[in-house]
Parts: sequence; C-alpha cells; structure tokens
Amino acid sequence: MRARRLVPVLLLLGLAACGGREEMPASSGPPVPDDEIALERRLASIHADLPNLEQRRGEWTRGDATGRVQGYFRDDELVFADETLDLGDYGSGRRVYYFDGNHLIYAQAREERVRMDGSGRTETGLEIRFTPRGTAIGGRKTVDGDSVDVTPEDVQQVRYAEERIRAALAPLEAQRVRFARGSWSALLTGTAGHEPGKAYVVDTRPGQTLRVTVEPDPARFAVLNEAGITLVDTTGFWIGELAGGGDHVIRIYSTADSVAYTFRLELR
Repeated sequence: MRARRLVPVLLLLGLAACGGREEMPASSGPPVPDDEIALERRLASIHADLPNLEQRRGEWTRGDATGRVQGYFRDDELVFADETLDLGDYGSGRRVYYFDGNHLIYAQAREERVRMDGSGRTETGLEIRFTPRGTAIGGRKTVDGDSVDVTPEDVQQVRYAEERIRAALAPLEAQRVRFARGSWSALLTGTAGHEPGKAYVVDTRPGQTLRVTVEPDPARFAVLNEAGITLVDTTGFWIGELAGGGDHVIRIYSTADSVAYTFRLELR
C-alpha cells in the first residue's frame, strides 16, 4: 500500500502548518493501486489548503487521559484534525484524521504505553483508510516495529476517537452566570450527558478565588481559563485562585449517559 510510504511525508508537510510537531517515520510498501494514488493526492490537497481554513481547538478528558485537538474547518465541515494524547503515567500518543465531505477518509495513530508488567514501553502504530461511506478498506498496524493484523476492534477504536474529537471541537453554547445584587454565589441545576456537556461562563478578576461544587457522581466538571486552558477536570469540589481575569468556563458532563446535577459556584 503506497499510503504506507508516502502518507507520513504528507503528514510532515502538515506539521509545519500545525506548529511543527514530531515526524512520523515513513515505511516502504508494494506497488500502488489507483485508488491509493487518489487518496494521497487528496491528502496533499488538504495539507496545501490548511492555511486557508478556520482553526478550532478542543480538549477532552477520560480519567487520567487527556486529548488536545486542533481542528481545521471549511464552511463548518471538519477537514483535518491533529490530536496529542497525554495518558498520564501510562504513556502518550498522537493521532491525525483526514476528512472529505465531513466523512473520515484516513486516520493515523502512534501511541507509546507502559507495559502492564512494568518491563518497559510498547509502541503501537496504526493506519486505516475508509470509503466515503465509512467502511474501512485498508490498514496497517505495528507493535514495537512488528506488523500485526488490523482488527475490527482497532477500527472501532478509531471511530470512538473520531466521536471524541468531534465533540471536543463542537461549538459549545454557554450560559452566563449572573449573581444577585450583593451576592457572589449562584446555585444552578441541569442535566448533562457525555462531552461536551453543558457550559457556564463567569466573568472574573485576577486574584479572585473560584469555588465549584457539582453533585452527584457521575457528573464531572472542567474549569477552563480565559485562554481556553483546562485548569482542572474532576468531580465533587474544587477551589482555586485565578491568575488571570476574564471569562472562565465551567463545563459539566457525565461519564454515564445522562445525569441530573446541582452546580454551586462561588467567586470571592
């Protein structure tokens, strides 16, 4: 499959537009069918157009894992996404996704994870291409450099990852929290599902202390500062002094299908 040899080179071209990240190693492959040549040309066309596209950033969290996503859009349709993974003490990774007509056509991933027995790390590489209807039609997988079969579970994991990045990049309508005269606290209720969930915005000043309480489990919440950086993603209660002012976002979501929550916010 020629995509095994040339697609990583195309990725490297795109990294300059994305801020210059690490190159994924290229590999050799057998002679090339016409459909794979067409795919390579389409990916090259996507990269050439990246500087002209709208950029959005997003983030998701699952337990110790965090994904930070940079997406490129044309007329609100996702065209390209670059995701870095922080798996805490368990490893790290990077994934890239290419879309045509808002449909995933190619995905590539590389992850490094700590082995369960503590004997070192395992590096996994994965490439999968799809038809416009979403059917996986080719792929390659390596584990510590050795080729292994791509399984249906690998394809499903890519689909799950696609859902997460779409949710992370989706515009999130936020409700502005307004305090009653003379009060610096508010109590709200609502219902939230999986990410991105519900969002609230509060205007702050540097040095103020923000207290957030969300109940019950499995409701979680994340606090993002004025730059969109996640300060915390947790359950229950959090208190923190704000280094910067401006709008801070509290995003509430559920690790289950849906949860009715109570949200208390205090600003001092």
